[in-house]
Amino acid sequence: MQQPRWYCVTLLMVLILLLGSCQTSTPAPTISPTATVVPISSATAMSTPVPTTRPTATVAPTPSATTTAKEGATMGLPPLFHDCVSGEIPQSLVFDDLRQNHPGRPHTPFVTTGHRLYVIGDIDGGFRPRSNPYERTEAELACHPPAGELGGVWAQPGKALDGYVYVLKTGAETWPLLDATQFTQGLSHVEFTFRRGDPSTGSGQALTAVRRDFVPDDVPALFTSLSVRNDGAAPVSLEMSLFGFFDLQEAWLSRVGAQHSSGEDVQYSAGRLVARALDTTDWAVVLGGDKPPTSGQVLTLPGGQPVGQLAYETTLLPGAEETWIFLLVVDMESGADGALAAFDDLLPQKDDLFAAKEASYQTMVSDGLQFHSPDPDFDAAFRLAKANSLMLTADTPELGRIMYAGLETFPYWFSNDLAYGAGGLIPAGFGPTIADHLRIAISYVQKAKLKGRVPHQLSLGGLIINPGNVQETPQFVNAAWDYYRWTGD
Repeated sequence: MQQPRWYCVTLLMVLILLLGSCQTSTPAPTISPTATVVPISSATAMSTPVPTTRPTATVAPTPSATTTAKEGATMGLPPLFHDCVSGEIPQSLVFDDLRQNHPGRPHTPFVTTGHRLYVIGDIDGGFRPRSNPYERTEAELACHPPAGELGGVWAQPGKALDGYVYVLKTGAETWPLLDATQFTQGLSHVEFTFRRGDPSTGSGQALTAVRRDFVPDDVPALFTSLSVRNDGAAPVSLEMSLFGFFDLQEAWLSRVGAQHSSGEDVQYSAGRLVARALDTTDWAVVLGGDKPPTSGQVLTLPGGQPVGQLAYETTLLPGAEETWIFLLVVDMESGADGALAAFDDLLPQKDDLFAAKEASYQTMVSDGLQFHSPDPDFDAAFRLAKANSLMLTADTPELGRIMYAGLETFPYWFSNDLAYGAGGLIPAGFGPTIADHLRIAISYVQKAKLKGRVPHQLSLGGLIINPGNVQETPQFVNAAWDYYRWTGD
């Protein structure tokens, strides 16, 4: 479901205001709200950004990514998204005993994350360009996170793909899977359902395709799979292709490897697509599947962006289904050799990694501290706030474990966000993350440049973006005191 920005302030709203006055080193008691609370529906629990003090502005997407998508269509490549799509798509949240439904526009963003990689796209299956909506002028956009580039596949501090698209071809008909009829958020994974044709007529083709994406918790990797079922009365011969739009660029004010990369070189070899960053041997991305492709190639868009294709041919009898599993791996230390070795190691572990991912969400979301009130929607929002915070938890090469201030716009270390949320995050099970947050702050306070001041914002490369204002240092003291009172550490 829609997840444009998730802040730790979500837990502040549910936890701090209710638990803040009763923090002790013993487990928190069950608290019933005394104020009138508007029930939190699926639209607010998973779809509405939490209000913040940061200014808001509406910024139209920059034309570069849109133009690239249209150029690709003229070359026989699929676009990354469909323009000007109307209507709504049913969205469902399905996790444990939580069930919520809410329609969303096709461009509604989704996110699925691990600690080392995350994916931001659209619920119709596309990947539209996304910019920082808080920057209002071209000058601001020019010197802040790259305009139009905040979506796609990121393994911070670097990007891997602008997006990926499945395409089915049956005879003369080509069907890019960019028109999902259902989106399902499972917290540990996301699913997109696509349908073409009507099986009830008994004539013509009828296909159902289901894309499932999940990101393992502790490795910079993405599993994406596609299952296609023939719902018609006659056999269907089809070609299935996966297109990956490679874009190895570094995050704002960060660097991967010994020096900045100026692009990527992508090659098709032994059934896999291997992207190597230019100007450094440390950084590479590998994309491949569990079955050998019929063919593969690398095409180049007019602007120079490489797009890799893995193509497969099959025939589906009536009622038959076939599934293709793909794995993307990022390596920022050992380059292509490391990425290829990790690919071979991780691909057979898909089921185990998915089970571990589901277990981690079960532990954090459904187990541990719970909130009980007369309003079941409010209780569900409490659990979803924990899920949102888990999705924002990240392990970064330079800083270690942090919690992003928000996705897609704020994948950075901010002192304020976790200082606000510490009193609620700690009893909710995020104490180790708060401890790491405090240690990072202390390490920068000790730097001579800051002269004892807690910084406001750090890049994922460890650069001080904002050295801090008047509030960060006292907020740090309050957060450290909250941590001590809850843990005794």
